[in-house]
Amino acid sequence: MSTANPPEKPYQGFPLFAHQNGQWAKKICGRLRYFGRVADGWEAALELYQQQRDDLHAGREPRVIDSGLTLPELWTEFLLDFKKRVNRGKVGQGSWDDHQRTGKMVVAALGRNTLVSSLRKSDWKSVRDRWEERYAPSTIAGHVARVKAVFAWAYEDEELIDVPMKFGRVFRRPEEVVFRQHREKSGAKLFSAAEIRKLLG
Repeated sequence: MSTANPPEKPYQGFPLFAHQNGQWAKKICGRLRYFGRVADGWEAALELYQQQRDDLHAGREPRVIDSGLTLPELWTEFLLDFKKRVNRGKVGQGSWDDHQRTGKMVVAALGRNTLVSSLRKSDWKSVRDRWEERYAPSTIAGHVARVKAVFAWAYEDEELIDVPMKFGRVFRRPEEVVFRQHREKSGAKLFSAAEIRKLLG
């Protein structure tokens, strides 16, 4: 039901506006999105927007929210368990930091509401493609190894997932030829004689 006089926003900074068609709306990535009727209250609309915003702002269609283990929940469980190994001195804090950093990147790429059971090879391809555009081969190799370690832990050690994660052919460390090409493109990083004397001094 449309309204000629849409209501004001419930508070300053409210992310949605009342469209003349009677729904709460927001323009995202050039497209108008709707989040429920104004008559049903702004709280429900805000909750729906918060559930979908990561996907929408990333240009993805929102995933259906359902019960089950989410990607952030899995990664949090892994980090909690990994922290115990850090505290026992079996691994360094730097390794924990690296796993946390990789987790943040994966969640940002795939969405906070993503169920682990919903992940497909195409999702991991999109993550790998994003890394390809931004990072050196050695950095990509580290991220890939950590992602696979987390899901191996979830399946083999903790039985948090019922089947192994299928990453697909693309989601793997770069080939050796890629490392070699990157080294050749970067060039040798050598100190000059003056720099060496300064270091020795």
